[in-house]
Amino acid sequence: LSKINTNELAAFFGKKVSDKSDKEYKKNQKKYKEQKSSVIDALKAKLNAIKTQLSGAGKEEDEEKGGDKKKKKKDPITDFVRVPKDDLKEFEDVYKQLGEWVDCEKAKGLFEVNLFYNLQRGLISKALAMINDKISAN
Repeated sequence: LSKINTNELAAFFGKKVSDKSDKEYKKNQKKYKEQKSSVIDALKAKLNAIKTQLSGAGKEEDEEKGGDKKKKKKDPITDFVRVPKDDLKEFEDVYKQLGEWVDCEKAKGLFEVNLFYNLQRGLISKALAMINDKISAN
């Protein structure tokens, strides 16, 4: 054991906590859960912003009906735009960062991001399976 750096080993793998009712543990748990949640929320927001920028989904088209102009949101399927791989690099990097914290495919609020990403990668069957699962759940 003297030749193994146990602090470094614990930092990499983590350690089990023997007393979860300890005040210090509870204080740190709350603090770090909030920080983790903030990191996840920030990465989700960044992914959505990049997706919106790349797909042009933020640009809404004017639609005239009876003299009234209404904003029409772009649909992720019918208004699909293929993004060059070079432009998708930043999106993939942030997606991988988020994947270090949560399972991106199962995380709440990432359906459109995952749909966009799978369509960009050419995984049409996976995108259709996602849509089917979403419809089945509703």
